[in-house]
Amino acid sequence: IANTVGWGNHKFFLQFLFYATAACSMFNVSVLQLLVQATLPALTKFLLIGAEGLAALLGGILGPFLLFHFWLLAKNMTSIEFRSRQCRRGASECSEDERDTDADADG
Repeated sequence: IANTVGWGNHKFFLQFLFYATAACSMFNVSVLQLLVQATLPALTKFLLIGAEGLAALLGGILGPFLLFHFWLLAKNMTSIEFRSRQCRRGASECSEDERDTDADADG
C-alpha cells in the first residue's frame, strides 16, 4: 500500500481483508477434504500439509485482524482514529511523532 489506510481507502482495505480471509478458509477446507478423501503420493501429501499449515497460520492472523476492523467499522472509526485516541489517553508507547500527527489530524 503506497499510503496510510484510513479515511479514503478504508472500504478497499476491509474488502481486501475479507477476501483474503475467505480465500484462506476456502483453501483450508478444500485441501483438508483432498487430504482425507484422496490417496496421494507421500511428497504430494507432505507439500499439501505444509500449504495447509501456512494457509491456516495466515487465516489465523487475518481472521482476528478482520474482526478488529469490523469492530472499528461498528464504532465508526478508522485505525488512525483508534490509535490517536490511545495516544490522547496517554499510552506510554506513543512517540512524539504520533502525538504531533494526532494534533494535525484533529485540527
